[in-house]
Amino acid sequence: MTDQDPTPLDLATQERCREVRRRAEGAIRQLDERGMPINFASVASAATVSRSWLYRDANIRASIERLRTVRRSQPIPATQRASADSIRRQREALLDEIARLTHENKQLRAEVAKVFGDRRSART
Repeated sequence: MTDQDPTPLDLATQERCREVRRRAEGAIRQLDERGMPINFASVASAATVSRSWLYRDANIRASIERLRTVRRSQPIPATQRASADSIRRQREALLDEIARLTHENKQLRAEVAKVFGDRRSART
């Protein structure tokens, strides 16, 4: 064996790199076809690879950055935008939930204060 012959470890590393690249490219393609957000986190999750690997591979990085930029510049179709009525109902539901949670927090604080008071009374 000469210095230029790849070792079995070198061959395994090269094959693993090719496999990771195939998974990343496939994930980008699937996300794009589905209209899903394309960014480093979504591609890493879909391809089960690390984000740092995606950043290191220049071609994959360029693809993600290009598609991310294209997606940002495309307006959301009117059929997919929330209507004013929908937003209003969502806001009302959130305000109701906040009011309910605020009331629940007050009740829980009162219960905690009572328990601490009872403990303090029991010690004396």
